[in-house]
Amino acid sequence: MSVARAALMPAMKAALLQEAAAKQEEARLAAEEQQMRAVQTAPKPTVEQMRAIRTALEKFTGRGQWGSHAGYILPPFELRLDDPELPPGKAGVVFLTKGGAIVMLVRVERRQPEDIHRTVLHELQHVFDAHRFGELSVAALEERAENTAERLSALR
Repeated sequence: MSVARAALMPAMKAALLQEAAAKQEEARLAAEEQQMRAVQTAPKPTVEQMRAIRTALEKFTGRGQWGSHAGYILPPFELRLDDPELPPGKAGVVFLTKGGAIVMLVRVERRQPEDIHRTVLHELQHVFDAHRFGELSVAALEERAENTAERLSALR
């Protein structure tokens, strides 16, 4: 290998690495743009769907007309509707971020308010139990959430 060619090798390697990083960044930005477009084009929840969510929150926390029922104090959490991160076939999920924040994802698109109401009640129990995710079994957490959703959705 000639001295001139050997001298060019680090520069060529750096150029290739820079090009790869630029392509990776371009792909990340394209994916982010696609996700933003999906969120922007998603139909907005109807008034009835939003009312179902509000009523579920009021029932769970014992507020509004549900003030006579013992409510729960919820930890801070983020609610996202029709988020692209929500797995297909799931009506709702709750998860903890790496930073420990609680996030609830709920599907509302093409769902009846009654179904959304029950889903939110179920997921609110998971928000309440988020600090116990490692402590209780998944089956126990699901049973608690189902019992809460059943009990509170029956309130009229």
